Amino acid sequence: MTWRSAGWARRLRRALEVGPPFGPAHLRAVDAAARLRVPIGLVIAGSVAIVPGLEPRRRLVVAGVIAGYVTLTALIDRVAARVLVGTRLVDLVLAVVAGFGCSLLVPELLAGVLCVYLTAVVIDTAIAGLRGGLESVPLVLAAAVSAELLVDAEYRLPTATYVAFAGCLALSVLIVDVLTRERRRAVLALDRVQDALRSLTSEPGLEATLESVTARAREALGAVVVVVMLVDADGNLVPTAPGDLTELPPVVVLRGPGPLKDTMDRRRPTIVADVETDDRYSTWLEPWRPGFRRWGITALTVVPLRAAGSVLGVLVVCSGRGREPDEDDLPVMQAFADQAALVIARAQAYEREREAAARFAESEVRRRAGAAHRAHELRTPLTAVKGYLDTLVAHWDRLGDEERRAMLERAATGARTLATRIDEPPEGA
Repeated sequence: MTWRSAGWARRLRRALEVGPPFGPAHLRAVDAAARLRVPIGLVIAGSVAIVPGLEPRRRLVVAGVIAGYVTLTALIDRVAARVLVGTRLVDLVLAVVAGFGCSLLVPELLAGVLCVYLTAVVIDTAIAGLRGGLESVPLVLAAAVSAELLVDAEYRLPTATYVAFAGCLALSVLIVDVLTRERRRAVLALDRVQDALRSLTSEPGLEATLESVTARAREALGAVVVVVMLVDADGNLVPTAPGDLTELPPVVVLRGPGPLKDTMDRRRPTIVADVETDDRYSTWLEPWRPGFRRWGITALTVVPLRAAGSVLGVLVVCSGRGREPDEDDLPVMQAFADQAALVIARAQAYEREREAAARFAESEVRRRAGAAHRAHELRTPLTAVKGYLDTLVAHWDRLGDEERRAMLERAATGARTLATRIDEPPEGA
């Protein structure tokens, strides 16, 4: 199996995957549905008002049921949501119960209630995907069939109508899921990435930054292991913050075909969908397969760390069974890698500045020590010259010519020594 093809089991699993329970994207969809509830209720109430053959009392009954449903669900959204975490299923049950009640109270609206049920299933599928649709369809069918059995025979609909209704429900769930699945997945993935990026360490150090990047990447991308590899001065990749993969070599030389080299050359992600059967990099993968089996790694995604027009290195995302990546995952992985690369580049700049400051401080210490040593060397002959001259000035009249000459010669010798040492270059120059 290549990275371009995914099995039916994986597609079904992803279709049923809503994402983190009641995550930000899910709750935003529920809020959007809540905002639509009032205008939809008004449209339904308005439709009932113009249905021919209904007594005013029955119209008021339907309007009261609709108003009660809208009010009750609004209260649940505002109050019970604090306790229930999410109210999608509660709202769906209330909608079905309201429709069921309208069917019994005003059986002439049975066909219209089926249309309302279909709308509820469509909205629920748009919120929670295929799983939400599969949860809502049995409930809606049970309510519709129960209402059909409880109303008087004169108001019952033909069996063919319910068969068509069930077919429309199934078809609507499939169509809505296909149309909204990628958007839901992208929104959920971006929510995870944003949460991961917000929780990246604020410490400027490179080591802490890399550890934070790998930890957040595992959470956001659902990986078994994430390894950051940065380019060294020779153009090779150096594994940093390898996590549990302690058998990684200290330097990976980019020679010969391999996913690391292809990613660096093309500046685009590379997917190895199956580390056991991939025939593009079989030679490159062979030494790693025992480690992959030991850690339960079945797939690799190598994502370039791009920042300021250059590639700092790669992010190696190691996935386990059931989490194999495909092409749809690449934009999210690259978005995370691009943002992480900016954080890493900032940490590298901080490390360079810190190293430069340390070198400057060290050179300053050496300079001051050299200056003190040089001052000491100059002070000795200077003190001697000054001593001879002070003696001559103080005792000139009491000294003979020979003594004066000897002192002047010693002062001259000291002055020449002083001049020689001044002309000598400093140590290390």
